[in-house]
Amino acid sequence: MVTQKRSQWLDRIGSFFALLLFAGILVGWLRLGAALTAFYLFALGGIGAALVSGAFFVRRLRGHPLGAPGLATVAAGLAFILAVLTSSGDGPPINDFTTDLQEPPSFAHARTLPANLGRDMEYPEEYAAQQTECCGDLAPQTFSTQSSETFAAAAAIAEAEPQWTVVLVNPENGTIEATASTLIFGFQDDIVVRVRPSDSGSIVDIRSKSRDGKSDLGANAARIRSFQNKLSDQIR
Repeated sequence: MVTQKRSQWLDRIGSFFALLLFAGILVGWLRLGAALTAFYLFALGGIGAALVSGAFFVRRLRGHPLGAPGLATVAAGLAFILAVLTSSGDGPPINDFTTDLQEPPSFAHARTLPANLGRDMEYPEEYAAQQTECCGDLAPQTFSTQSSETFAAAAAIAEAEPQWTVVLVNPENGTIEATASTLIFGFQDDIVVRVRPSDSGSIVDIRSKSRDGKSDLGANAARIRSFQNKLSDQIR
């Protein structure tokens, strides 16, 4: 009798964590709540399911079938572990990256967005050393083309990015601003591209900044590299 009650409680606890994980995914996917809320639901459910899965495996080794609650719990735990392993990046605990550490591109339109009101949109000086250590390859791009031609190419690439929403295109000062949203949880990042004339043609800088969290798991640096590669391919 006691064993049966323990088994029932294990099923209930496992089901609870599995439902919590999938609720986090659903809240994020349908944008039913804040991105951090959805992520915390997902993480709490995933950690709990992964831990409870161990108890289900012990029960299975003792000859007891898993049943639907056990299978759901194990599936949720494995899904969480797989998500952690595939999304863990090598970046430092910072969430703002730029190709120009001396004079980072500034946000103009992003400052006016409700989500950024009251937030410090300047590049933190203390991030420079950590960015240099992990991502020394992030540097300005120089082209022999005139700034107007380079700007047009950069704007076209920004408009074509599937996860970007371009919010500002200003040829007069050579800036392009956009927001990027992650697919599942809807985390928002702000991006600014700056194109300036140079003695040899033009110079392009890009900055990508996350709105949430202290670390971006390398997402912003990867976004900058991707944009730079596309721009290099576009302008030969």
